[in-house]
Amino acid sequence: MRSAMSTRASTRAGTAAASRMASTRGGTASSSRPSTGDLERRVEDTPLHDFAIPPLQIGDEAPNFSCDSTVGLVTMHELVAGNWGLLLTFPRDFDPVGTTELAMVSKLSDEFEARNIVVLGISPDSKTQHRMWIQETQELQDCDITIPILADETGDVLLTYGLVRPDGVLAGPPGEGEDGAVEGEEEGNLQHIVDCSGVFLVDPDKRLRMIQLYPACAGRNFYEILRAIDAIQLSTFHQVSTPANWRQGEDVFIPVKITSTTANSMYPKGFLEIRNWFRLTPQPDLD
Repeated sequence: MRSAMSTRASTRAGTAAASRMASTRGGTASSSRPSTGDLERRVEDTPLHDFAIPPLQIGDEAPNFSCDSTVGLVTMHELVAGNWGLLLTFPRDFDPVGTTELAMVSKLSDEFEARNIVVLGISPDSKTQHRMWIQETQELQDCDITIPILADETGDVLLTYGLVRPDGVLAGPPGEGEDGAVEGEEEGNLQHIVDCSGVFLVDPDKRLRMIQLYPACAGRNFYEILRAIDAIQLSTFHQVSTPANWRQGEDVFIPVKITSTTANSMYPKGFLEIRNWFRLTPQPDLD
């Protein structure tokens, strides 16, 4: 058992590290982007607790970054300015699960556009690899890939979004070597990327409104992602919340903080009060 003194020292070290890393969130990741060699040296020379980036939470400003992509240089905040943004992370290119996800999000492009959603993909592979992967995906899935894929070759963006392990344990799937390490590969920042696929929804104020992480073995359900976006956008523009498994057109909840007297004027379609904290009203944005 560690002594109280060592615990306090560890806490101070972790707090200092978190403060240093958190300062990157207000800026752009590429403003002082290191070379791959610099990044590897930084990883080797930095104590593991210095990777303790405070986890992103709902309501935080989405970290900004600039990154090369299949459509040229992309700056996150500029691209989604005035829109909603959906950042989809992929642990690697040429993965069968990710290939079907890339195809599905492109097939649903009209649905995302109707919701004012700008969709971005990102993985730690190169732009050249991305373009080859897009070509293969279009042939395999009979679709046109319409979203830009960003090339986070240093892993800086994935690190900022909390998808690089802070504890030094390699992130490969079970069975690929001791502690998940892929035998024969060199250690570096890219070898610490968590083997998962992320979904980050950003609102027009650049705030994170939804964070989902899927294990890389399980494909993302984009119909569920669209359903969640509908619920979040509805609650953004109307003071309501949605029940489990809610779908467009179904009744919604009135917030507990709103009194029944106030609700009478705020919800002209009326409401059903089962309890004073459990009140249903028709979806407000439908005629």
